[in-house]
Amino acid sequence: MKRLLEFLSEGMFRKKMVRDQKVITKWKTDRPGTHKIVYDEFGNPHEERMTHDEIKHRELGRKSGKVKNMYDREHRSKEKELSMHKRELTSDLKHYNKQFPDVNSEHDNS
Repeated sequence: MKRLLEFLSEGMFRKKMVRDQKVITKWKTDRPGTHKIVYDEFGNPHEERMTHDEIKHRELGRKSGKVKNMYDREHRSKEKELSMHKRELTSDLKHYNKQFPDVNSEHDNS
């Protein structure tokens, strides 16, 4: 009886995903911050409450992931700026990089 009540209170749904060019279905929960999907020995899924340590570990992983992504984004933008600066210095077409080119430039065809 207890298992039936647990099953009725679960908010599980199936989500279709593409992995290795094949469509698979994966069980998900509608309460992802506090609950997780666990399979019994017969392969039947059910929802289970996460422990405090699991929740804490999940939040720390998310925070570190955000920091890494932010660092990567800043690093890529700095590399891009440095590349553009080097291109301006070494290129023979410096006048094309100006916002307002000179009127008396030798490349105007005037």
